[in-house]
Amino acid sequence: MPNKTDLVRFARRGGPDLTDVRNCSPPVPAPKITPGSYEPSPFNTTTTTEPKTEKSTPYNRDFNQHLTDHDVHATYDSQKPANWAAIRAALLQRRPSLLSSRFSECAFDTFQESNDRAKNEDAVMVNVMPAILGTGARPGHQTLEYNTLFSNLAPLTDGTIVPPKPDIYYGAHPKELSHPVRDALSDYIIPSTLRDKPLVPNFFTEVKGPNGNIGVGKLQACYDGAVGSRAIHRLQNYGREKPQYDGHAYTFSSIYHGGQLQLYAHHATAPTTQGGRPEYHVSQVKAYAMTSDRETFVQGVTAFRNARDLAQEHRDRFIRDANEAVRQEASQSSRVLVTESHEEGGEREEDNTAEERKNGTTPGGDPFPVLTPPVTSTAGSATKKQTKRRYPGSPSEVSVHRTRAGKRLCRSSI
Repeated sequence: MPNKTDLVRFARRGGPDLTDVRNCSPPVPAPKITPGSYEPSPFNTTTTTEPKTEKSTPYNRDFNQHLTDHDVHATYDSQKPANWAAIRAALLQRRPSLLSSRFSECAFDTFQESNDRAKNEDAVMVNVMPAILGTGARPGHQTLEYNTLFSNLAPLTDGTIVPPKPDIYYGAHPKELSHPVRDALSDYIIPSTLRDKPLVPNFFTEVKGPNGNIGVGKLQACYDGAVGSRAIHRLQNYGREKPQYDGHAYTFSSIYHGGQLQLYAHHATAPTTQGGRPEYHVSQVKAYAMTSDRETFVQGVTAFRNARDLAQEHRDRFIRDANEAVRQEASQSSRVLVTESHEEGGEREEDNTAEERKNGTTPGGDPFPVLTPPVTSTAGSATKKQTKRRYPGSPSEVSVHRTRAGKRLCRSSI
């Protein structure tokens, strides 16, 4: 039999093991958790059997064919715009800011060196493009934005390719276009979900580093220009029941790669089949070796900035036309409301008059006088005289009665 000291020591250690008596399972040791070894619980994991499809990009081999299948043509399959000669002439107009007195040979040497030092696309954007864009080409001064995903636009094709994301684009400030137009054409003219960014984009620039793929740049420019042509065409036809296609190019794009600047014009044409898609065309207008010499650089920058200004002229004109259409619609609606209000007022007056006549009241609410026709009787002259006094037959009788009553009143007052 254990002594008292052994029992005390046994009790301090927890006493006897009663696991079997309680029908409890043995404790499971907690797993050791080390950094990076955590795995989510299988109860919190969601499994799906749906295949994950990635959208095609200009870097995919099938992107060009996808555009072609949806009537977005490459340069070799495109039609020239109807205003082709006017575009080429406009791009040659001289610009005072590029005269030799303002853009010297030394300035060109700086540009040439910056281009040679640029090792990637970011360096080209920061150190090379400002000389082409101009000193005023900054957000807040001109309506341009950089590297913006056009995620707010309706798909140009079937939704299986990524939205455009131009390196640079120009558009109008949102406040320039009236709210009804913005609301009606939002899916075609407002490119970003950030609604304060420029809308109706119709001038684009794609930039590539020295090792960039010029083929990808051309696909990007073609895609950008098609989306811009659609935006301009929708704005141009705002308020029209049936869209019209004039074959003119109002959208432009450019590519800068390895010292080469290429300029393109874009336009839309009508569908060739009933219920088909509009077709989009791209044509190369000019190309310049920007690093060859100052004269070529000036020609290239002149054409670039003139194309940018031409795009703005077209954009501003169509914005004015759309705003004017909204004002005319509002004015016409006001006239219709006034006319309907007058007509409703006249109908209410006629209804009230008819109701009052039906109820036997005057327009003022007083009851109509009901005159009993004179009674024809042979009962005697006194009865006839009394009947005449109560129901006068003519205005002369009323005047005679009033005259006699007046005479009696005068005698009594005298």
